[in-house]
Amino acid sequence: MGSAAPGGADRNAVKNALTSAVDIIRRVFNVNAPKSVQKLGLFKLQPLLNEYKLLYPSYVEVLVNIDQEIKQIVLSDEPIRTGEEIYFSLGSVSFNYKLKSDLGNFDMILLANSLIDTIITNEYESLEREHMQVFNICCGNKQELDSAATMDSWLKVFAKLKNYLLVSICDPEICGDSLSILHNFLTADALKYQIYAEIKDVFVKSLELLYRGDAESCKDLFRQYLLEQVVTRTQDTDNSLKKFFKAVLVKM
Repeated sequence: MGSAAPGGADRNAVKNALTSAVDIIRRVFNVNAPKSVQKLGLFKLQPLLNEYKLLYPSYVEVLVNIDQEIKQIVLSDEPIRTGEEIYFSLGSVSFNYKLKSDLGNFDMILLANSLIDTIITNEYESLEREHMQVFNICCGNKQELDSAATMDSWLKVFAKLKNYLLVSICDPEICGDSLSILHNFLTADALKYQIYAEIKDVFVKSLELLYRGDAESCKDLFRQYLLEQVVTRTQDTDNSLKKFFKAVLVKM
C-alpha cells in the first residue's frame, strides 16, 4: 500500500481548522448578534471576505440591515479621515476603534449574488432602498460588468435580479437607481445582447404596470431616461439600444 502524500494530513488539518473558524464566525456574526458585534464585524471581516467566501452571505445580510451611518461608511468610495474613530460598548467594556473600509476588498459579483440570494431566501416581494444601496456599488460601475472574463457570472446574477429590478421602475423611492443599473446591463458590450433577449417580454409587462399606475414621478424619470440616455447620442448609446427600446415600446 502506498503511503499518504507528504503533508496531506497537515493540509487536511489546516482546512478543517479554517472551516471550523468560519463556522464559528457565522454563528456569532449575524443579524441576531448584538449591534456592536455586527458593526465591528463589518469592518474587521471585510479584508477577509475574498479569502473566506463562505462569509459573504452573513456579511451581506448584516450590511443591509445595519444602521445607515455605518452602511454609508462601509460602502463609501472615499477613504475615512485619518484618526476617525467609533465608540463601541461590549457589555461592561468599552472600546474606541479606528474605522477602515475599502471597496477594493469586495468581489462585486459575490457581493451582488449573495444579496440577491438573501432577498430570494427571505421572500422579499420587491427591492428595498437598503438593497439598492448595495446593488449600486456592485452594478453601478459599468466597467465592472463589461468584461468577457466575468460575463457568465454577471448573466447569472442578472437572471435572478431582473424581475426585481424591472418591477422597481414603478417604485418612486428607487426608480432612478433601478433605471441606472438596468442601463449599465443594457449597454455593457459583454452582456447586452443576452440581456435584450432575456428581458424584452417582461420589460413590456413592467412598463404596462408603470403606465397603468399612478407613480407619476417614475413615469417622468423613465421619459427623461429615454430622451437623455437612449434617443440622445451618448458614449453608451448605439443603434442596438435604440432598436431594443423600439421593440419593447411598440408592444405596449
